[in-house]
Amino acid sequence: MVLSFTLDTYCAIAVAKDESDAQHVNRLIELANERQISLARVTTGVKADQTTASPGQASANAEVWSGIDMLEEVAGLLWVSDDPSVPNRDRTEFAFFNSGDTLGGPEDLQLDELIADIVVGRPPEIAGRRMIDVHHLSAHRRSGRDIFVSGNTRDMIKNGKRARLLSEVGIRVMTPAEAVNHALNRVASPAPSS
Repeated sequence: MVLSFTLDTYCAIAVAKDESDAQHVNRLIELANERQISLARVTTGVKADQTTASPGQASANAEVWSGIDMLEEVAGLLWVSDDPSVPNRDRTEFAFFNSGDTLGGPEDLQLDELIADIVVGRPPEIAGRRMIDVHHLSAHRRSGRDIFVSGNTRDMIKNGKRARLLSEVGIRVMTPAEAVNHALNRVASPAPSS
């Protein structure tokens, strides 16, 4: 079974800006293009991040995504409520009904709240753009993919957040360097087939 990773938009930005994690993200892309692993991005998150990026950054991000031969899409979630008491109702600002995104239900709201409590703390209403990270993680969890890759250590790894995401929500988060090492170890010694 091929190991599946969901890339945070951070990964595209790291490559586009030639940041320190670029070499690791590029290695993940090579492994995906060699069909050793599977890579995906979150549809809603990409649209949101591209909408708020400068034109130059949006173009650079798109170029990174287009360099992945078999890039899969993880469906984001749409909310259609105008009720201000519904958490995260603003997702419709970032999503389009022909995008492959899916409608979220009550169980998705509960998942969002649990992830938001870990990633941004309470109350999530003051988190602003950091809620996009929650939406990325929620969509990744719904997709059943193996590992979420991000260099956003503040919100997803440090201060016990990685351990909580795994134990409370079942989401494994790795930095790009950790993901490469994990993928290479898995390719070198594949799990026994059943």
